[in-house]
Amino acid sequence: MADGGRTTLAGLREREGGVVASFGPPLAPAHAARLRELGFQEGERVRCLKALPFGGPRVFEVRDGVVSLEDAAARGVLVRRDPARGDRG
Repeated sequence: MADGGRTTLAGLREREGGVVASFGPPLAPAHAARLRELGFQEGERVRCLKALPFGGPRVFEVRDGVVSLEDAAARGVLVRRDPARGDRG
């Protein structure tokens, strides 16, 4: 899913930023609620710090913390790419 600057957390490259837009499949409502508790709330800026190969966990900076998510959970968080947070230099 990559239309008009939208993707999922799993689609962000290392050091690429985004803004949480919404939650969708494959996340169950309970998982979406837990991710909100961890800081992944609509409108919140996030940045991918580390993306391991072969569908391994990804590490994200959100608020003042760092959270590791499995690929399945990262695919359920929809984001808008945020050029201001994409420190890809």
